[in-house]
Amino acid sequence: MRFIASALFYSAVFAIPTIEAKGAKFFTSDGDQFYVKGVAYQHSITDVNNLVNGDQCKIDAPLIKELGANVVRVYSVDPTLNHDTCMNAFADAGIYVLVDMSTPTFSINRADPSWTKELRNAFAQVVDGFQQYDNLLGFFAGNEIVNDVKSTGAAAYAKAVIADMKAYRDLMQYRKIPIGYSASDGESIRLLQQNYFDCGSDAIAADFYAFNRYSWCNDSSFTESGYDKMYDDADGYNIPIFLSETGCVTGSGNTPLRTFDDQVAILGRQMNDRYSGNIIYEWTQEASNYGLVSYKSSATGTPSLMGDYTRLKSQWATLSPAGVKASNYNPSLTRRNCPEFTSGTWSIQAKAAIPTVGTSGFTAPSSLRSTRSATRTGSGSQSTPVIASGGAKSTSTQN
Repeated sequence: MRFIASALFYSAVFAIPTIEAKGAKFFTSDGDQFYVKGVAYQHSITDVNNLVNGDQCKIDAPLIKELGANVVRVYSVDPTLNHDTCMNAFADAGIYVLVDMSTPTFSINRADPSWTKELRNAFAQVVDGFQQYDNLLGFFAGNEIVNDVKSTGAAAYAKAVIADMKAYRDLMQYRKIPIGYSASDGESIRLLQQNYFDCGSDAIAADFYAFNRYSWCNDSSFTESGYDKMYDDADGYNIPIFLSETGCVTGSGNTPLRTFDDQVAILGRQMNDRYSGNIIYEWTQEASNYGLVSYKSSATGTPSLMGDYTRLKSQWATLSPAGVKASNYNPSLTRRNCPEFTSGTWSIQAKAAIPTVGTSGFTAPSSLRSTRSATRTGSGSQSTPVIASGGAKSTSTQN
């Protein structure tokens, strides 16, 4: 009995509210608006063992909290491994996790895009492996799958990922974990992408939209960086929007060069009524010199804090937007229209069906129904989807 009481006490002390999307904003389950103050966190972008080294997460999580961050984005995971220690270390620090569903092995190839049952099953495993954590903020269905005019056709496959993974999430009776997309920032297609991932029914549209932007460099400004246009384009947007990568580096070498003045705009009154924050690239110092911290060897152990860490911490310390309460937020918003086909600019017809494969072959056994427990701690073993062979391909129309 003493052990049970201790376990219940631990849960009560360290429980963390879940995050949901409502209209154009994120809210905690306590009803508070949530703004993303995030960092891209991976010790190697090609390493699917991220969030597995629990001892390292216990070192990094307090430092990320001290920085002022409340979110980490992780690009690659292996859903068959155990992530309890890392996820709980971040939850203890009040930090949420955004997980990319694609991996170096399973992803949409922009040059020859396809969405198959094999890919669907692999992405479903990622959902299964992380859905039990209350500090899971959401999933990215892809990252920069479209990166120029020639690859715009691949957007239909990224949207199929969103549709099928939302259907799978609901079939398995998981909580409404937000599923969205992280886009590139090609100026000629930026707004087209933003509209495309928002258009259509709730069943196929993204729950949130984010894009990677590196236009505000040190002594730039709201207008010079184009942030004013970004802000205008989010007017009346009906799902949360934020920057999934940002933090321009100028110059070369190891000299810290970022002042993060853009944070005052993103998280301040210029933009925080339409934008839900941003994610700074990146935590670990690599060859590109975007790091906030540096590890002596093998990207493990206690890191050295770099000048960028100190400057970002100083900026974030002054920026704590409160937003609105969920109970007071009942906006009248509408989805964007799907962009029209335009030769040489956008290669998808506005009413074209997206190439979903559906959830045929999946079942939701009783052992997986309502799997969220009273605590946020995982069970120690990762679930896998129950897959049967066969099932016809389905398509979902945009309108």
